[in-house]
Amino acid sequence: MAEMYSGLDKYGCNTMASRFVVPVCAVMKGDGPAIFITAACVYVTEQAGVEIDAGKVIFIILLTFSASLAVPNIPSSSMVLVVTVLSSIGVPTKAASILFAMEWLLDRCRSGIGGLSVMYLSATTSAIYESIKKKSDDETEVEAEENGVEFDKSSLSATSLV
Repeated sequence: MAEMYSGLDKYGCNTMASRFVVPVCAVMKGDGPAIFITAACVYVTEQAGVEIDAGKVIFIILLTFSASLAVPNIPSSSMVLVVTVLSSIGVPTKAASILFAMEWLLDRCRSGIGGLSVMYLSATTSAIYESIKKKSDDETEVEAEENGVEFDKSSLSATSLV
């Protein structure tokens, strides 16, 4: 997370927004593992020669969705969930051995994409925050002018014109 903070600071994101969004997203971010686990389970099921119907696919998606909320940020932890989901739908778990050969590469791709998406979300949140803040400041300035008060943006203070 420290690298994310320094990258967002260099990019010029609001520190208040980034310090809030990065930890929340780092904990709650589960879309990468969820997509991988679903795709891996469907792939292994097809490779094992087990017939897969719409019911099994929906069951895989539901299991993956609930399990992806509990995936820790430990390398290759999603492989445990792949084996768990496969065993719950009746697919032999040794059919997943092909995934272990490429897990080191897939894990690095998931980690990079997860970190990048957290930074994108933080930058987007910062831009939205700055936009709302600017709009609020503009409304305050217009309100002050209507009431005959001079508004100084630099010090955010109001002095009376009368």
